[in-house]
Amino acid sequence: MENQTATIATLTKLVGGLSRDKDDLTRQLQDVTRRMKKGGRHGDRHGDRGTGTRRAQVASEAVVRIGDIEDVDDGGVEAVIKRVTESQPKPQPKPELKPQPKPQPKLPKAKPRHCADIQRGGKSTSGVYRIYLPDHEDAPVPVWCDMDTDPGGWTVIQKRANGTVNFYRNWAAYRAGFGDPRGDFWLGLENMHRLTGRGGYKLQVSMEDWNGIVAYAEYNSFKIEGEESKYRLRLGKYHGNSGDAMTWHNNMAFTTKDSDNDPFIGNCAGYQRGGWWYNACAHSNLNGIYYPGGYYSSRYQDAVYWAEWRGGSYSLKTVMMKVRPTGNQALT
Repeated sequence: MENQTATIATLTKLVGGLSRDKDDLTRQLQDVTRRMKKGGRHGDRHGDRGTGTRRAQVASEAVVRIGDIEDVDDGGVEAVIKRVTESQPKPQPKPELKPQPKPQPKLPKAKPRHCADIQRGGKSTSGVYRIYLPDHEDAPVPVWCDMDTDPGGWTVIQKRANGTVNFYRNWAAYRAGFGDPRGDFWLGLENMHRLTGRGGYKLQVSMEDWNGIVAYAEYNSFKIEGEESKYRLRLGKYHGNSGDAMTWHNNMAFTTKDSDNDPFIGNCAGYQRGGWWYNACAHSNLNGIYYPGGYYSSRYQDAVYWAEWRGGSYSLKTVMMKVRPTGNQALT
């Protein structure tokens, strides 16, 4: 606005000067006209056509200048001021500053705690994956994830597949775990406790005989307590087609050849040649001796067996213990 006001004042002053010029030019034009009338014929007689032409040009320019001044004087001031005013840049409204959202910090990607997490992350092929157990997230644990057994996302905690791994081991070995997730494997009692100790898991035991016939047992809850209770077993209700050979071991502490925690007068691990939640002694012995071919001969029932299905004298071809979260555990 200040620049526009100054421009208008300048134009007003200029127009005033132009009005004075108009009077001067009018007088000059009248003087030139009189001279042309007096000397025009004389100039023509002497052949001074250039002088006459120049005077005519001066007179013409004077007329144009007077015409311009008359345009300005005859209401032209307002027109000029209007044109100048309209040519000035119009003040633009200040852009409205919208509050910018604060950048949100990127949250660390959640680490899979079990195979159901891995399944939800888009993996659908059975294989070895790494999970991160509660209170031990800095040390990933390799496990076999069964994505084929409905509904998938099963974390395998024990597997007997080919008899290449010795399962007749001491307490330290059963506590830490051993074997290869691709074959014979034991996750480890401490890892089982970290995985299931807060509850919210179910157990499925799948088995196969040497004729290719399969069966399963499922328990709607499964929990392994801490070492202070000797990794005591807590089981829920059974359903399946193999017969229930696990409930008899419910609430039992774990026993190995060097840590006898079963209620039997002797050490069941010594008779059964493995480590298990022995009662007195076993209806199932999934960590026993792997005998190829099925039926075996031994002083004791020390094979890999599920008594309610093929009996204690039949060594199974494959066995797999696997857990899966239930309820809220399955959804988080």
